[in-house]
Parts: sequence; structure tokens; C-alpha cells
Amino acid sequence: MKHPLAALLFASCAFASGITEAAGSAPSGDPARYNVVWNSPSKNSLGSMPIGNGDIGANVWVEPSGDLVLLLSKSDAWDENMRLVKLGRVRIHLDSANGAQPDTKAGTQQEFHQELFLRDGAIEVRMPQASLRVWIDAQHPVVQVDGQSESGKVVGLVVTPDSRRKDVVIVVRSNPTSNEGCLVSP
Repeated sequence: MKHPLAALLFASCAFASGITEAAGSAPSGDPARYNVVWNSPSKNSLGSMPIGNGDIGANVWVEPSGDLVLLLSKSDAWDENMRLVKLGRVRIHLDSANGAQPDTKAGTQQEFHQELFLRDGAIEVRMPQASLRVWIDAQHPVVQVDGQSESGKVVGLVVTPDSRRKDVVIVVRSNPTSNEGCLVSP
């Protein structure tokens, strides 16, 4: 060969493209195989599951007390130092009609289930007193939390928004049939 270096370079590039092609191929099968499942609550945001629509996002976790916590973000929430910061936090406390607190301690972990559904972009949480589904509207900056009592008994909700910025207002509404029951970010 006249140019052995060119032949070696060509062979190296052909080999590297084969590796890239194999590594970059999409996994086959149903994405449900890759759903993330937790069987115990998280202590803080380090144990959160992320969801979002490209504009608004949320880190979602359930604390050992049974509170569902959402840490909200938005793609254009820059601060004065040009850092992308969180908008604020929303805490949803479940309170049963008889005043009993949620039981998510180690002895009843089999009754706690949190799953990130990749196909739907939703997080479902099942606890002894209620099931919750958290999802973000694909077309609007709205975080939706749907809930259902597991026992048929009334479960009260105490929703506490906590804005971390003075220029952000978190609106909480309670009736999904009239565009309420949503956590809205301006």
C-alpha cells in the first residue's frame, strides 16, 4: 500500500462507527420495562423522581411522614446571577377523616409504592390511605395531582405552596373540572 497511515485511519474510523452505531441503538421492547419503582419513601429531594414537559418540571418525592413534595422548576427561571433556579416547593399533606397519620414506616413498606411511568411521563404513588398521580400537561405549564382514597373514607388535603422567589406566585386550585386542582406557575 502506498499510504499505510491512511489505511489505518480508515480502518479505525470504520471500527469506531460500528461501536457508536451499536451503543447508540435504541433499546427494543416496551418502555415499561424501564419504569423506576421505589418501595419506600425518601428523606429529601435527593430521593426525588423527575418529570417535566420541556418547559416546566418537578422533582417529586414522598417523605416518611406521608407528605407528597414537589420541587418546581421552569426552563426560563434565571436569577440575577444567571443561574437556573427552582421556582418553589409545594407540600401536599394527606389527613384522614379520623385524624390518623399515614403509615409509611419500615414495617409497612410493602404498602408504599412509587413508580415513574416513562411512557406516560407520570408518577404514581400508592399509600395505605390514598393513591396519587402526578403529571405535567404537555402543552401548558401546569402540574396536575390527581388523588383517590384507597379505603373510600374521606382524606383531607393540606396544600402548602412555598415560593423560593419573590417574583413567583404558585397558584393552587381545587376543582379539575374548571381548570382547577392544578399547581400553576406564571
